[in-house]
Amino acid sequence: MKIVFMGTPDFALPILKKVVKSYQVIAVFCQPDKKKGRRGKVVSPPVKKLALQRNIPVYQPFRLSSPDIEKELRELKPDLIIVTAYGKILPTSILEIPRYGCLNVHASLLPRHRGASPIQWALWQGDEKTGVSIMLMDEGMDTGPILCQEAVDIKKDDDFYALRDKLAQKGKELLIQSIKPWTEGSITPRLQDDKMATYTPLLTKKMGKVDWQWGSQELLNHLRAFCDWPKSYTFFRGKKVVLEEMADFSTYCPPSSEKPGQIVEVLKKKGIVVRTGDGVLLIKRLAVENKRSMEASDFINGYQPAVGEMLGNP
Repeated sequence: MKIVFMGTPDFALPILKKVVKSYQVIAVFCQPDKKKGRRGKVVSPPVKKLALQRNIPVYQPFRLSSPDIEKELRELKPDLIIVTAYGKILPTSILEIPRYGCLNVHASLLPRHRGASPIQWALWQGDEKTGVSIMLMDEGMDTGPILCQEAVDIKKDDDFYALRDKLAQKGKELLIQSIKPWTEGSITPRLQDDKMATYTPLLTKKMGKVDWQWGSQELLNHLRAFCDWPKSYTFFRGKKVVLEEMADFSTYCPPSSEKPGQIVEVLKKKGIVVRTGDGVLLIKRLAVENKRSMEASDFINGYQPAVGEMLGNP
């Protein structure tokens, strides 16, 4: 069984490692290297680094629709293509190349949370469970028939990193359990119910900005969901402030006249109490623009925020 693997971020690493142990991976496709940070350092995707360590040829095309890429894939003659968090849509011409098709490891219970950011959206929406689906890919966005899927509970303290890792572990096991019966013809794929579908967008920097009119739980969910990127942020005295740790502070009862985003109490040892749309939250850790992460107590000592000041638009 010759397999081409397509994936890019950390989520795909455990899955690639598992596939390499059981099958012959003849090539890996991932997104191109990107510049990161203020210095613009060029960084390779995690999947590329692992593939090179295993001496697997790596391809990083900007467009899969290129005739050269299609020709290359046809010459590789894969029996199966496995896709997980690759970040590109596969054209029909490529979907038709492998004799057993293209299997996708998707981090949700399809048809819920189709699209680019299923883990983040499950957290932000406050879902109590999500899961992994092994899907036979078609021309649509995560619309193909499902080979198998399994649920994973979301704990209250799960953030993006914790949930990502749980789903990746579940995904690698489900995939390996599916490949042999699929290629032997003992699995009948189940069509998705498009009426039940929900979609998740590609993340942007703007999605990290919080709205203090949201309820406290929605704000906490946002923090858990986007702790990797684009991170939850607000503004204070015109400067961007990344929110790194907040906690429910419903036991504190500030005056109801305070506006969402307004500082209602400054507790030097605990943090900053901020009004939300339906209560209050305690900011415990944060990072001011171009500064290192700090405890709220250090922020209070350095910036001396006052009761009544607003967090929000610059």
